[in-house]
Amino acid sequence: MRLGRFAAGAVCFLAALSLGACTSVETALDPSAIDTAQQETTTETPGQSIATSARIEFAPIVGSTITAISPLSHRLSVRAKELGIKLNAGGDPTTTHLVKGYFSALPEEGQTTVVYVWDVLDASGNRLHRIQGKAVSPSANIDMPGSSTDSWNTVEPAIMESIADTTMGQLAAWLAANAA
Repeated sequence: MRLGRFAAGAVCFLAALSLGACTSVETALDPSAIDTAQQETTTETPGQSIATSARIEFAPIVGSTITAISPLSHRLSVRAKELGIKLNAGGDPTTTHLVKGYFSALPEEGQTTVVYVWDVLDASGNRLHRIQGKAVSPSANIDMPGSSTDSWNTVEPAIMESIADTTMGQLAAWLAANAA
């Protein structure tokens, strides 16, 4: 039975990836859409700023809802600023790296597991690096087990912020190790 749930979750994740072009989060990660004057306090110690000439653009995320993406997007912007990573708006010709994100929310045993993959591409579209992981959110109110759309309603903003913190930390480490 457990293998069946895993297979169903994998199918949902692959379906989310293939249907990603149908989402409505086109501007969810456009840094210019985020109010940079609004500051967020975090309980984590900000990472040390890195020296990099990289200019990062985040593509619209595939597989999530705009509601779930909003805290992630905001936190990515905040962490990028703290780490000294320059973010570009979509279509900026000075972009050196495009980051594409693929997300899925999988319900199982009273919780929701958010699985994420970020591909870091160069300006020519070649994948240079991959960041991936998962985060677990308690989800007592899943309406329909196995439904990825309903599962997003149970994901707490703090989980998405945690994913942003992890993502930016790993991206900063990779950029620092691969500085030109």
